[in-house]
Amino acid sequence: MDVQHNTEKKRFFVEVEGKEAELTYQDMGDGVLNYSSTFTPPELRGKGLAGQVTKAALEFAKANNKKVKPGCPYVATYIERHPEYKSLVPN
Repeated sequence: MDVQHNTEKKRFFVEVEGKEAELTYQDMGDGVLNYSSTFTPPELRGKGLAGQVTKAALEFAKANNKKVKPGCPYVATYIERHPEYKSLVPN
């Protein structure tokens, strides 16, 4: 699946079966992005879509030398389970 990034609306999303799973964020300044919310429609849950958009968002931060505030509990848990992204979280 192809995760899209809409910089204007500050969201990463993937469309499946005409519905979208997404991760939204805010630019906090000083190179920090607050990954504040993930959402997957109930009928699409269990397919790994939240994980895909979260990974794409973290890879974006990594590639652009950004830090990530995991404001969303899902993002925080994802980072805990994937320690290669822990360096993105500011101390």
